[in-house]
Amino acid sequence: MVFWQKRGEPFAVLLHHDLDREPVRIQEQMLRLGLIPSSGGVILDDAEAHWLMGCFKSTEWCRRPVEEDGPF
Repeated sequence: MVFWQKRGEPFAVLLHHDLDREPVRIQEQMLRLGLIPSSGGVILDDAEAHWLMGCFKSTEWCRRPVEEDGPF
């Protein structure tokens, strides 16, 4: 799996081997950790769901809107 978060975007891109590595836009609020973990229409196993949660938590700052006068 590949998690890609572009700065200032409200979503991330997930590449998953079960989806033939087709890019899927996902957002943190789409992540479900119930009996059958999923993100949108993508079914995950427990380890994948927890990994994805860690990705979202560690890139939260990156989803904030980019300030036009900022250093980056």
